[in-house]
Amino acid sequence: MATSEFCETVLHYLNQVTPIAVRSCFDRCELYCDRVLFGLIVDDTLYFKLDDRSRKELAKAGGQLSDNDAATGQLNYAPITAEILTDPVQLTLWLEKAVATGKRSQRQQKRDRTAWKKRRPLAPEW
Repeated sequence: MATSEFCETVLHYLNQVTPIAVRSCFDRCELYCDRVLFGLIVDDTLYFKLDDRSRKELAKAGGQLSDNDAATGQLNYAPITAEILTDPVQLTLWLEKAVATGKRSQRQQKRDRTAWKKRRPLAPEW
């Protein structure tokens, strides 16, 4: 479970870049920017949302992922180190990519719901 002290510290750094909203949910804190879920705090670790596209962009821009994270490629979230959190330039870079990934994820989920509604019958055929 994320401690309130760690959450406050993370929010201090993130709010220096852009306004962030937090929602506590079970054993984690969900982080939102412009109503977009972009990160989590779980067990006093900050995670940003990533997909294959944003991982490649961050690698080109000099962002660092640990070997375990880069090897799996299936994780939806990557841990953010204290060095990144305290460096405004790196934090802004990672935050922008995480929010963009969250927006892409929202659009995809909306498309999936719309497609499902079109496929399902409105009433049973007798």
